[in-house]
Amino acid sequence: MPLHVRQLSFILPLALLVGCSSGAGTGSAQQVAYSPFADSRGVTFNKIATPSDLAKMVGDIGGAQQKFETDVDFNLRMKKLKPFEVCKSVSESSLKFDSSTGSAIYKEWLYDAQISGYREKNGETFSDPAVFMPGLDASFGSKKIGEYAGQNSFGATAVVEIRKADTVHLVLDPIFKSPLTFPHPYIEADARSLVAARQKAFLCVTAIPTAPFYRQSVLHSSPTLAHPYEGEVTHHFFRVKIGSVRLSDDKGNTIPGQVSVSPGV
Repeated sequence: MPLHVRQLSFILPLALLVGCSSGAGTGSAQQVAYSPFADSRGVTFNKIATPSDLAKMVGDIGGAQQKFETDVDFNLRMKKLKPFEVCKSVSESSLKFDSSTGSAIYKEWLYDAQISGYREKNGETFSDPAVFMPGLDASFGSKKIGEYAGQNSFGATAVVEIRKADTVHLVLDPIFKSPLTFPHPYIEADARSLVAARQKAFLCVTAIPTAPFYRQSVLHSSPTLAHPYEGEVTHHFFRVKIGSVRLSDDKGNTIPGQVSVSPGV
């Protein structure tokens, strides 16, 4: 999707609340200033068992854009991707608890997906310095595929493990930078019910694929004595608009608590 210059009001520091006043933690977004949300009324979301299944879905319809494939032809293929819901585990490191008041906050920082190789325009070598592309890590998986005895120039030897890894990212609409602002976007939720229940929890996002739909980046790593691993990491980037965000338990039930998304500027 081409990037256009937006009005300064696009990056005003306003949080976007998800959910109704009852605090159910799900619902439509308030469209104020920057918004990564889409109108999801009447949309059916396909529940994805694991984020890695998203990468398989792309493979089933032909994979990443090919070198001599036009944007039009690629988009026609990718339009077969249907709206989906994907969930990721909530880590304890993302929870902040105040023992004096009993309040608890869940905060998930969104990074610039361009750092991991995402490019809005296929084939671009460099990232776009004018924008921040908010990315959410949905999953990371790694497997061993072999090993060998390695030796460095000083004669030191080590068994080098060969690994292959895949990371799935959700990439949201760009946040435009200015000389006076640098985005630090995040997802935040009232986590009092989560902490009180002392149960495993998940951040669940309903997402609607949008152009350019999918990008792929493959990064390679070389072994060192301190880090005797060699391999590659394939980054799968899904360009989406958000339908809703919620916290859920391991049975899929919504955990009460207001959830918000902020561009952090």
